[in-house]
Amino acid sequence: MDKEEAKVKAKNSIDQITEKIESMEQKKDEITSDVKNEFEEQMKNIKSLRTEMRQKYDEMKQKTDARWEDAQEAFSLASNKFEQGFSELKELVN
Repeated sequence: MDKEEAKVKAKNSIDQITEKIESMEQKKDEITSDVKNEFEEQMKNIKSLRTEMRQKYDEMKQKTDARWEDAQEAFSLASNKFEQGFSELKELVN
């Protein structure tokens, strides 16, 4: 995958993450009170991870060829952390 394709894929990933977060926020009223605090803490965590991904994406856009792979790997790691956190959040809702 070349740099431009990777940038587009990263941007799409961030957009999908935003949609997932919005979808989960709509389900907040459906959760029981005993997990509400944990839900809110997890939401805070995944929003923080989304911010981290946006920062890594911005870094990807600015990196030279020599640093490109490092930036791409950092974005991938942040994305994986988000997916793990989101999976944990989904378990609270289900």
